[in-house]
Amino acid sequence: MENLNKKITASEIGNKIKELRKSKNISLDIFCEDINRKYGTSFNKSTVCRWENGTQSPTINNFLLLAKYYDVDVYYLCSLKEDNTPFLEILNKNNESNHLKKLLKEININLDELKLKDLEKIKKMISFFYEKGFEKIDTFLELIY
Repeated sequence: MENLNKKITASEIGNKIKELRKSKNISLDIFCEDINRKYGTSFNKSTVCRWENGTQSPTINNFLLLAKYYDVDVYYLCSLKEDNTPFLEILNKNNESNHLKKLLKEININLDELKLKDLEKIKKMISFFYEKGFEKIDTFLELIY
């Protein structure tokens, strides 16, 4: 769950950028070459080093590119979310997901055919009702039916 009340610092973003690069076991030089080749950017070692040290923050566009490059949620990249495990992976690992799969099958939805963005929406709805209390579902259902 995202913690949207938390203040984000350049240092936290930098630490996460560095952590992600190191988790791939790549140097700054290799990272810059790779991201520049993939996305036509012009990242250089000194700029990325300033990001990682927290002395400078990436622009919003570069921040989004970093999230895309590392295949992480932007909330995770700025340390507002601790876990970056994709929702579908969580469902597939969790034995309880069989109940969800059966439920979705009952309403003719194949979990394997859902797009990631659809799964993220489902996840947000479940999180909302979990936080607000499941009795809010009745109110929600009354509104849509």
